[in-house]
Amino acid sequence: MNRYKKYLKRLLILFASLVLLIIAFLIYNYRPYSSGNPPAIPKGRGYDKVRSCKGSPANPRPISINGSPYHPYLACTNSATMHVDAYASGAHPRGGPLGIHPNVISYAHGAFGGECACVAFDSKGNIVAVFGSFNEFALLLLSPYNLKTLAKISLPGRKSNRSLNIRRIMNDTSGGAYFFLDNKDRAVLVDANQDLKIIAQVRQNDHVQFEIVQKYALADLLERYNGPDDAITAVLPDWENRYWFVSRLGMIGVFNPNTGNTAAICLDKEEIQNSFVIDRYGAYIVSDHAMYGIRIDSVTDQPSIAWRETYERASLRKTGSLTPGSGTTPTLLGEKYVAIADNADPRIHILVYRREMDFSGNRLICKAPVFEAGKSTTDNSLIGVGNSLIVENNYGYDLFTNMQCGRTGAGGVARVDFSEETGKAEVVWCNPIISQTTVPKVSLQNGLVYVYAKDPSAGRGIDAYYLSAIDFETGETQFEILTGTGVSYDNNWAPITLGPDNSAYIGVLRGLVKVFDRKLP
Repeated sequence: MNRYKKYLKRLLILFASLVLLIIAFLIYNYRPYSSGNPPAIPKGRGYDKVRSCKGSPANPRPISINGSPYHPYLACTNSATMHVDAYASGAHPRGGPLGIHPNVISYAHGAFGGECACVAFDSKGNIVAVFGSFNEFALLLLSPYNLKTLAKISLPGRKSNRSLNIRRIMNDTSGGAYFFLDNKDRAVLVDANQDLKIIAQVRQNDHVQFEIVQKYALADLLERYNGPDDAITAVLPDWENRYWFVSRLGMIGVFNPNTGNTAAICLDKEEIQNSFVIDRYGAYIVSDHAMYGIRIDSVTDQPSIAWRETYERASLRKTGSLTPGSGTTPTLLGEKYVAIADNADPRIHILVYRREMDFSGNRLICKAPVFEAGKSTTDNSLIGVGNSLIVENNYGYDLFTNMQCGRTGAGGVARVDFSEETGKAEVVWCNPIISQTTVPKVSLQNGLVYVYAKDPSAGRGIDAYYLSAIDFETGETQFEILTGTGVSYDNNWAPITLGPDNSAYIGVLRGLVKVFDRKLP
């Protein structure tokens, strides 16, 4: 009994120490608003001891290729979803920073937490973002100039946040992070109460506010299939303006707002942790076991499985992935292909399939291994440009709490090109840069691949984070711009988004960072 008391006493001391540490962190890092300007994220320990810029300004090398097709029910801003478009191409037609007199500003939302998990742009050029912290979820409208909050609407908190389990909280992809902007600049999402909400911007006198203009309850449907512990993670419109959605425990549903029809199917003992993609003919979804093509009955709105392809998965969950299965939102290329990465041991592969619903024959076109054996996984969507795919290695990234004091993931960003004629795929280049978690993007206008890198050479246990630009053709790093140091600047799976002002916006644990080229007088 005395031994248990001894352990309990140590546990209480540890808990009290943690509480004091959090309080001290809040007091030290809190920055109130002044003169209406949002607080900046503190730069962190060692900021003045590391290089602020590396490399040299890049010369634009445009990529001559058509982007994804026009979607009639997505915002025409080239930033309607986390992955740019309905194809999850990750390819912005617009430009980004070239490293010319670079400047960095940041926005700290709240005293602790506040990561902007998804960033989109409306037709006026303003930022629409979902942010989440340990105690709050909300939709924000931000100025692209100084990141000031223009409007805000709170969203229901997730069950995982109430668990106080950091791993469960950080691995929860539900609650609205995978939202999209529709063709009327409205944010469409499914919140933690499993309500599909359409949220519009409404002008009131001299300011704008968010207003829920439509709400559809999906909780009963979800519970009917999978019980109360499931949650919807992502939603997208199809070409008929039906809302498709997926849940963590494998439900695939469709809601038609014109008829009120709701229909669904459920995969057997398979999880869907990421988003999905959609074209004129259906949706393409990857579970932790297989890749699916899902068609829909045009009369009943009932989804059904048109095809299913299993892939190699890990024997155990790798550090850097949510499940033993694929961590990629699928990427559509042209009219015929869909690509994912598997999660094979000891190395992952890039897989390219024929995606036509009625195709007969071998769907797998090619398969290419990437990264070092035993240190290979990705939990982010591939970038798709023509017959080229960009993949980022996330192996080794654990919880952000375990990735401090210089600890990093394995690193690596690779380009893979494939050919249906030869049935082969090959690694064109592999850059060893350590981009631990970010959703990368490419600019078709300037030919740069943007990643968010952590520099282990900073030394002295300093965690230094950089917006880094890689040449799409050669794979060489063109420049790196320091955003900040310390845990506040950890990216933790948020995307890079290129804005209409040719700036790059990066979600980080404390909020949002903007990197842009400064024009000198």
